[in-house]
Amino acid sequence: MSTEFSKFQDDIVFWGPPASGKSWLINAFAKELQNYEGDPNFYYELKDSVTDVPIFPSPEPIAGTSKISDSVWEFSRKAKKHSFSHEVSSHIHRIRIRDDRGYSTFTLDNMLTKATFREFDSVFLLLDPTSVGNTNEESDIKISPSLYAEKIRNLFETMNLSSGSQRFIAVCITKIDQLGARQRDPWEIINIYFGNDLYKILNQYRSFTNLSIQTFSTSAFGFLPTVKREPNYDPSTGTLRSPDLWEPYNVASPFFWIFENIERRRIMKFAYDSFLQKLLFRNDRLKNYIPYPVKRK
Repeated sequence: MSTEFSKFQDDIVFWGPPASGKSWLINAFAKELQNYEGDPNFYYELKDSVTDVPIFPSPEPIAGTSKISDSVWEFSRKAKKHSFSHEVSSHIHRIRIRDDRGYSTFTLDNMLTKATFREFDSVFLLLDPTSVGNTNEESDIKISPSLYAEKIRNLFETMNLSSGSQRFIAVCITKIDQLGARQRDPWEIINIYFGNDLYKILNQYRSFTNLSIQTFSTSAFGFLPTVKREPNYDPSTGTLRSPDLWEPYNVASPFFWIFENIERRRIMKFAYDSFLQKLLFRNDRLKNYIPYPVKRK
């Protein structure tokens, strides 16, 4: 089945204020995939779609995004076992990831940025709890819970949700390592750190039939393997305390959640050529589909 769907491209865009960790999240996904090398059921691979070169994560400091740019990757989940369930769960995603300046995504201040959020079906919505109450140096904007709520409402209004296209929004609470609250439900963290207005806005749009929203606690830097699970974050430099012990926390889950939604939709829409085949067999394929290992916290 993976080759059956290899021609499709999945577009993913990132939203978040400056320094919320958009570029680091992308890098950390490539790093966390290494933890799945021992998975008994599937190979997980990520490579540059143009050069076929595997994506190698780097623990080096990442400069903030200065302009809008696209990366085209190819992610694949390939079966290690020969069974109907493993075959129906093997897919390739050619993904165009659009990264934009935090200021542009936060304020939606230009037409290209607005067009991106109208057109791309999958959105990573990054909420940085460490930014609340601070003035961002890049934009000179004081980030408050009410400002978050205002900007995210603007984002939903920009997305043209009346178009009928199914959209997926992974709400990622970033830098969870710096809160010491990773075991709390992400919805609870949103209510505590970002306020009831944003909590209600997200739940309001959650009721839209063509919009799937899920929340995740994530950390691109992760934790040190100590008894107290200290953050692998150096506040004096804003970089990793120990690059050799870099283990991102739960960064793969929002990607996996989006991939699984897309794959289930593929099975429903494209699995067979004729209407009769779809009617007879698509539910059988969905029943045998193996979900991704997704954790929310």
